[in-house]
Amino acid sequence: MGPALAPKGKDLAGREPLKVAHIAVIVAGVALLSSLSAYSALWFDESYSVALVRHPLGELWRIAASDVHPPLYYYLLKLVWLLFPDNVVAYRLFSVAALGCLSLLGYTHLRRDFGGRVGIAFSFLTLVSPWSFRVSSQIRMYSWAALFVGVCLIYGLRVIRALREARLGEAAPTLPRHWWVVLCLSSAAAANCHYFALMAAFSVNLCVIVALVCARRCLRDTHVVRDYVLTAALACASFAPWMGALLGQTGHVSQYFWIRLDLPRALLQIVCFPFLDSDMASIDAVVMSGLTESLTLVGSLAFVAVVVTAAALGPRAGTRRAGEEKPSKGDACSDDARGHSGLTGWAPRVLTHPLTVCLVVYLLPLCLALLAGLIMNRPILYVRYFYVGLAGLVLAVSLVLARAGRPLLYGAAAAIAVLLTAQTMAFWLPRYHSPQNAAANEFLESIPDGALVSSDCEVGTLVTGAAGARAILAGYSDSTRVAYEAYEPSLTLCDTLDEAFVDGPDELWYLETPTTLFKVGDVAQWFGYRVQGSMSFYRPISSKEYVFYKLEKVAR
Repeated sequence: MGPALAPKGKDLAGREPLKVAHIAVIVAGVALLSSLSAYSALWFDESYSVALVRHPLGELWRIAASDVHPPLYYYLLKLVWLLFPDNVVAYRLFSVAALGCLSLLGYTHLRRDFGGRVGIAFSFLTLVSPWSFRVSSQIRMYSWAALFVGVCLIYGLRVIRALREARLGEAAPTLPRHWWVVLCLSSAAAANCHYFALMAAFSVNLCVIVALVCARRCLRDTHVVRDYVLTAALACASFAPWMGALLGQTGHVSQYFWIRLDLPRALLQIVCFPFLDSDMASIDAVVMSGLTESLTLVGSLAFVAVVVTAAALGPRAGTRRAGEEKPSKGDACSDDARGHSGLTGWAPRVLTHPLTVCLVVYLLPLCLALLAGLIMNRPILYVRYFYVGLAGLVLAVSLVLARAGRPLLYGAAAAIAVLLTAQTMAFWLPRYHSPQNAAANEFLESIPDGALVSSDCEVGTLVTGAAGARAILAGYSDSTRVAYEAYEPSLTLCDTLDEAFVDGPDELWYLETPTTLFKVGDVAQWFGYRVQGSMSFYRPISSKEYVFYKLEKVAR
């Protein structure tokens, strides 16, 4: 005789506190991230977004085609610009909204598909990590790309689960039409938002294709394959207008892209993401160091250790501890009900396993990026881009923790996440709100229009945040120059320094940063100027020194 089942009312009463806690996690997390987004200082990539959306829609497409990302996010941000023109805080809250929606999927979808513990863990880890804090307020596309990939993953998993159940039950699957619609739209949105999101959406669809192949015997006399082919075709068609730009950007990236690959460090970032704050070492200089860096690294590895422990302690397929939630069909704890064995039963079960799909969605884009970098002889793997696959990684971790069913492991994971995120906040919030960020902009406003020249695109950051300021950017040509047309008319673009200095005024200012193309000493020598003095400003949000040199023409 089997164990007595708990009364239904008692079961519902036991779940109610978890639902309330789940809602509280989402509301508190979104409220906190929103409250921390009230700052106006910009770093370079953000300034590019702010400058670009000031342009008309047609110009936006043309300019974005010379940048390194698809344009969907810029069009979405343009809608915000129409309502709140040049409102930096509104732009930041727009990014927070995307992350809030992604966390909400843990309650509206994953709680139903995988149980309450998986849902709340997903929502919590989506909101509470160093990288979620960093990305949530950035005026960039990463939180929206992560949302689109998350929706794509969830509906891909639903399709895969239905196909998996059909294979096990040897019956035709039941697939609601709206699943295909959402899978199509989310795949298209991801592809047109970020190239890593494109690869993540491809990974989801690849897993769906594998599930279709595994369940092929159950699909005879159904329209499932036809529906999927139509879904995939429409998603691909949505990206077709951008293919020409993608091919052009490939050539640009192979020559000029700025990423440098430190493979051992990159592997560590992949394993520890999203808890290892990559900006311990930025592109130009070390930012975090000493105790802060050590605590970040140790904490990240401790979280990984908790997850590995949970995986080791998790029950084998087909077993369940007393008191655990009953697993959903086709989820991480289910087994083949009809006793399929051997390779023909094992391979489809592993390939269509939710945990497998989640890891593929996170890891395959990174592998494809490494391969593409080798082909182009230019690395394109950068830790900030990992964020678009956040849903796959976080859902995988949530599934592993749920399988282990150990409250101590849940508590340890949550504590580490909170501590690392708090440390990141403590480090970066003073930098975001520092009055030093505005000093360089204010000095630029005091320089007469056209009297500042730079060979560093960072000057775009300053003119975007300085009311009415004008400057000259020289030394960029071809598609790079077109991309920086986003900063016009605040920036006047010149292909060469000659255009800016030959027959120039007797007095000029020259801006130099660690990434300047041409150093001030060389420029002064080439064009007959001498350095009369300088003003230096450090911008904590950019972790860079901005030095304004006053140049005076030498009498001949």
